[in-house]
Amino acid sequence: KIHVPKKVDPFHPLITECQKELEYRKIRDREHQFRDMFQFSDVAFCPKVQYRPNHKVLPIDVSDRQNNRACRIIDTLIKAVEELGGKVTVDNLHYKQQEATDYAVITLCKTSFSFQVNETMAKRRAVIADMPAENKALELGPMYEKMFTGKLKIGFKQISDYCEKEKTERVIVLADSADTSLEEQLGEAFKWMVKTAQETKIARVIQKREEDVREREREHQRTIEEEKQKKLKAILAMEKRQKQLVE
Repeated sequence: KIHVPKKVDPFHPLITECQKELEYRKIRDREHQFRDMFQFSDVAFCPKVQYRPNHKVLPIDVSDRQNNRACRIIDTLIKAVEELGGKVTVDNLHYKQQEATDYAVITLCKTSFSFQVNETMAKRRAVIADMPAENKALELGPMYEKMFTGKLKIGFKQISDYCEKEKTERVIVLADSADTSLEEQLGEAFKWMVKTAQETKIARVIQKREEDVREREREHQRTIEEEKQKKLKAILAMEKRQKQLVE
């Protein structure tokens, strides 16, 4: 059982970095929404916030209303991983691309998992349904709008090792439901990760044993072939000696 506190102070450094980056992106996008128009024009443009590409942070994609809750869940997740001897890493390099994707990796029991936190979206048609008939005909936009529902989900995916024989994609997705909140399901995620890590370890042991058996078989075949070559050389040497004696 993993308990997600109602209030966290202080947050894990990865959470703090994520909050700062998301706040910067919000201000930057609002300040530079017409950046492409001014970039090659003669009009002087002096923004208050300097433009820079995104830095990679924790993959948290939720509304402002659910941001604190998502941060508390991920903070609990990170601290629980570290308590079990694992670690959470984020590629925090400076990327030239504006659309650098946020990415984080959990390493637990020598197995790596990526994860992503999202808030589910729902289509709403009520606004367009209430429009007058003459406006509907002239409306060129979509016939619905997407809205945040307040329900969070978190997905975990095992990162397969390049040397694994069977690269099956193992994924688990946990989400808010009418019966259970996401906070109450974190323990299931840890059980899944540990079980997956142990199954991967067993698969590696079996694969290593199979490779050892094949290597022993190859070594045996090489020994047999060397013996054959030795016998063949001895026979050829004997035939050569007999020929010399005859001559």
